[in-house]
Amino acid sequence: MNSADPEPVNDLAQDIHLDEEHGHILIEYDQGMISFNRLKEAIEMAGAKILDSISRKESKGNQSVLFRLNIQDVREIVFNLSTLPLIKVGGYNSKLAIGRRRNP
Repeated sequence: MNSADPEPVNDLAQDIHLDEEHGHILIEYDQGMISFNRLKEAIEMAGAKILDSISRKESKGNQSVLFRLNIQDVREIVFNLSTLPLIKVGGYNSKLAIGRRRNP
């Protein structure tokens, strides 16, 4: 997998099944600092549509969420999310986007 954060955020990383068309973003966050809706807004404002999400409670009251997006390259969205108070964020490009970077 090609990731902005090479270490998996948590067990949700196992639920990432790269396909040809969709990128994924995996976020761990403190619900006292930022809401799920704010994360969704930030992703959608960056031009991506969220196709589905999986959420999980983590230790210490943190929350993790895996978003599957309608875009292939998630680098810009991960960069935009880096301005938010998140614990960890990982971006996983689609197989096509990964292949384009290897074979320009």
